Amino acid sequence: MQRKIVAARLAGFACFAVYLVGLFLPKAYAQALMLFPFAGVVASTAYIHFTAKCPKCKVKLPQQRFGLGLADKLRACPGCGLDLTSAAPPPAK
Repeated sequence: MQRKIVAARLAGFACFAVYLVGLFLPKAYAQALMLFPFAGVVASTAYIHFTAKCPKCKVKLPQQRFGLGLADKLRACPGCGLDLTSAAPPPAK
């Protein structure tokens, strides 16, 4: 889950970089490029919002304030205590 969130955050930053590059392009190209960065940042933010949840109890997991992924010391779900460091999926009900 951590890798997916970091990848989505980096994709959002890459889309924002395309926006910054578009500011220095001629006006005809810049107008065409402005929709892509907006859609990319919104899509990556929405993906992170729906992905950063506990797989068992669906509690929203804390994220780093000035980082890319989940909180550094997050080892277990704050809601149900599920170990998030293990690779095994939670048992089905």
